[in-house]
Amino acid sequence: MAKNLKIIVTIFLQICVAKASQSVSTNEFVAVSTTKPEVLTLSDFLAKIETRIEYTQTIKENTQRLQALERQNTQLQTTLDSVNLQLNSIQTLLEKLANAKIATQTKSLPTSCKDIKDSGNKVSGMYLIQPKYSSESFMVLCDMDTSGGGWAYFLSRFDGSQNFYLNWTDYKNGFGSLSGEFWLGLEALHQLTGFEANELLVELEDFEGGKVHAAYNAFAVGSEDEGYPMKVLGSYSGNAGDSLRYQAGMKFTTLDRDQDLRPGNNCAAQEKGSWWYNTCTMCNPTARYLRGNVTEADRWQIVYWDGFRGSAYSLKKVGMMVRPRGRYSSTVLPVKK
Repeated sequence: MAKNLKIIVTIFLQICVAKASQSVSTNEFVAVSTTKPEVLTLSDFLAKIETRIEYTQTIKENTQRLQALERQNTQLQTTLDSVNLQLNSIQTLLEKLANAKIATQTKSLPTSCKDIKDSGNKVSGMYLIQPKYSSESFMVLCDMDTSGGGWAYFLSRFDGSQNFYLNWTDYKNGFGSLSGEFWLGLEALHQLTGFEANELLVELEDFEGGKVHAAYNAFAVGSEDEGYPMKVLGSYSGNAGDSLRYQAGMKFTTLDRDQDLRPGNNCAAQEKGSWWYNTCTMCNPTARYLRGNVTEADRWQIVYWDGFRGSAYSLKKVGMMVRPRGRYSSTVLPVKK
């Protein structure tokens, strides 16, 4: 554009000079010719105009760049505003979650299945509880129907689907599924029974449909430091036979931790289970799951309760559960060393 304007101005000046030349004499032409410095000045003027045009063009281009930057800035500001809104939403959500956590912590969990039952919930099933003196919560299977309800299962056998011949850590932490066969865990059992009196209910069933039970009005398990002993076993009632009495006061024994009273032998290895073995046992609910009568070679190494069908009959079902009952019974058995 600047180049075209320069050409136009040059042509215009040439026309003016030509017309002036026609109206003067030769002498005057000479005089006119002396105006060359003035023509040079016009060239300078053209140069200045060209410079001004280029400057104007530069300003225009810079203005366009500035406008583009302003548009980008507007877009960035819009994006920033959107991000700020999202951050505010996230902050609000975090505050709500924090408040919800505080509210959950403030609203204490039920301490037992009996606590749940007493609050009006009478549906058997799985619940999250936190025993009164425990820092941890855990899931339990609650029976809200049997003998007044409020029972928490710690052992369930009924089909042989779960391997029970496991080590100390497994028995401490628990294994299996609450919807199937399981062992709740020695630590959980200690938290449930070690700080307030509980009663124990044992339910048994054979493969012919016979059902019996054994109830104890007090039951407690000690801590891991003590060896998870059966510290308390109250008086017996029921029709299954008092086959747990021989284990009262015993520490818990597994295949990798021998705490029984049998010299030179691990009852867990011998009886194929894990239990509060004495010099061994009169019941073995965690042993191998077979069906009905067994051979002499399998005797003692099966799920049995001596007072019901003897030690050569593998039971179909065993359920063991506890329920708080208030103060400890006066029947407290010391831990045997």
